[in-house]
Amino acid sequence: MDISKLIPQRREVVVQLPSRGLPYGDLLPDGKITIHPWTTEEQLEFLQEGSNPVISLNSMMDRIVKRNTIFPEDFQYTQLLSGDRLFLLISQRAESIGDEYFVRSITCEGCGVIHTEIKVDVLDPNYITVLSEETYKKDGSDVTLPISGYVFQLKYQTLADIQSVANLVKGKPIPKEEKEKVTLLYAKAVRIKAINGEPVVPSDTIKLPELIRALDYKDNMVLDKALLAIDCGIDRKRPLDCACGTDMKYMIPFDSEFFRPKALV
Repeated sequence: MDISKLIPQRREVVVQLPSRGLPYGDLLPDGKITIHPWTTEEQLEFLQEGSNPVISLNSMMDRIVKRNTIFPEDFQYTQLLSGDRLFLLISQRAESIGDEYFVRSITCEGCGVIHTEIKVDVLDPNYITVLSEETYKKDGSDVTLPISGYVFQLKYQTLADIQSVANLVKGKPIPKEEKEKVTLLYAKAVRIKAINGEPVVPSDTIKLPELIRALDYKDNMVLDKALLAIDCGIDRKRPLDCACGTDMKYMIPFDSEFFRPKALV
């Protein structure tokens, strides 16, 4: 038997990005792009990487998406919106394994009850935000903060922005307990293109967390809401349905169950 003749060609599936390709000019008309479902060999590699503490979730996501997406020749991967990358990862998972995902356990913040094997539809359209010709703004979106009166021009989050945050945090002697807070501040800072009409340059971005820290909390809430309003992609936060009635959301985790469900082992 010639086994080599039995090896199948990789399947190709066309999906439509939440951004609808609008930020990429003519490179991805209507946001349609071809993906490959995972092979068995790749799944084993992903599991190996997931158990390696040296490999970050961000770099792992990049490897999976790059290897299983057919990007146009002139496309710059770092300009991919973070929401589009998440959509590609989850779409590849859905095509490879299925769109059902069982979250192992979540503890209710109200009553302490532990909910197990929570069934989630990873491609539930109710949790996918898309851009349109009407909502997409090439130069970003302006928001006026109610207390300070500052006008911030905000940009869509790209993978280059995520890497910038990692680089900014990496070079600073930050106490372990402060690292998450500082990372969140820089994640906001890199998405601010201009303040009161004056462009933000890299040297400004380094100092922007000082300004964000000092903002009135009402200003900060408006800023957060404006950043969320221009995002697209899949919302990983889902409501927990608990008998106690607590209003709580949990984040869909990226664990071994995501890449290789126990039901398939």
